Amino acid sequence: METITNLIKDTPIPKMVKVRQNFDKTYTLGSFISSVCIFVLALIGALVIPL
Repeated sequence: METITNLIKDTPIPKMVKVRQNFDKTYTLGSFISSVCIFVLALIGALVIPL
């Protein structure tokens, strides 16, 4: 760890800034994900062969 510290000791570190993200509240990703899950489960269910 000391080797890495010595290698980067002269490297300037930029100041951090706050970032605020605003997402469209009319778009619901949850409903899309649940639709995809139901679709995939239906495909898997079609592949299952009862014994």
